[in-house]
Amino acid sequence: MEIEISIFLITTSNKFQAEELADKLITNKLAACVNILPDITSIYSWAGKIEKESEVIMLVKSRTELFDQIKDFVKQNHSYDVPEIIRISAGEVEENYYKWLISNTRYE
Repeated sequence: MEIEISIFLITTSNKFQAEELADKLITNKLAACVNILPDITSIYSWAGKIEKESEVIMLVKSRTELFDQIKDFVKQNHSYDVPEIIRISAGEVEENYYKWLISNTRYE
């Protein structure tokens, strides 16, 4: 395995927005798979206040090298002023899943 794989964590305000964003990421071959986990509670500091909101988290599986393109794409298509976009290296990936993921993402 020579191409590094990452999981990108992206939160949205609701499932509809997450599904819409996931569809676009897949269609544009920026991701091979997106899992959407509903009903998380996020507690964070914003504008000097502690906020508590219901959100949805997306687990986006893709090539590490696509980080900048994913980041720019999410910023352009997200409703948040400051969307959460965190990259986590996948480390080891099962060989057949790896091949599938590579074949379903952009070739640069």
